[in-house]
Formats: sequence, C-alpha cells, structure tokens
Amino acid sequence: GQTGYTRNGTFTLNALNQLSTHDGHLLLANGEPITIPSRSAKIEIKPNGTVYADAQPVGQITLVGIEDKATLLPAGENMFFATENTTFTSVDGVLQQGYIERSNVNVIEELINNIKGQRMYESLKTSITTQDQTLAKAMEMGQVR
Repeated sequence: GQTGYTRNGTFTLNALNQLSTHDGHLLLANGEPITIPSRSAKIEIKPNGTVYADAQPVGQITLVGIEDKATLLPAGENMFFATENTTFTSVDGVLQQGYIERSNVNVIEELINNIKGQRMYESLKTSITTQDQTLAKAMEMGQVR
C-alpha cells in the first residue's frame, strides 16, 4: 500500500483493535498499524501524536507538514498521496483529542442565504421587466404618425 495523508481526525478501532480513519485506513507507527490492547480502558492521543492505552505508549501518529499542498494527489475521502514534487516540512500544529476539524460554514444557513438571494434576484428581475414594459408603452404613446 501507499502512505496517505489526511487532516481528518475522526479515528476509530477496527475489528483487530487497530487505530484507523473512519474510512478504514490504518494509522501507522513506523510502518506498522497502531494496535490498542483489547482490555484497554482509556485511550489517549497526546498533542505530539503519541497514542497511549491505559497510560502505556502504543504508537506515534506521524505529524507532517506539506510545503505546497498543490503537489499532493487527491485520493478522495479527504485522503492525499505525496508525489515526487511533494516536500515535507516540520509541523507547527498539534493533535487535540476530542476536537474534530470541520468546515466553518453552516450549510443550512448558507442554503437559506442562497434562496434569499435567488428570491431577491427574481424580484428585481420582475421589477426591471415591468419598468421596461412601462417605458415601451410610454414610447408607443408618444410616437407621432
């Protein structure tokens, strides 16, 4: 398999107790899946990416920076692959357990705004059409024959 990169932090455990993305892609530490012992009561992911199960380290999620994100090859489902032009950099960010990065756009609110804008457009279009027809009638009345 090929190493993929994502900003999607929605992690889960698969049937083998391996840490994976919600799409089933395994999170790797040194090329091996991060496996959580089956009887673990508490799983923690520290800001540096270290994964703990009952206060024992079980793996390290690698955090990477990408110099130019345009060099990544989209693979769908918020997954990207590096290309020969991809340059990795040090990372300023951290992982925050319990926080999910999501869009800062409220889809419902924007849909309502879109509908309002569409209605305003239709109203103005009708008004302009009415004005145009009124002007045409006035011009017809003013013609001398």
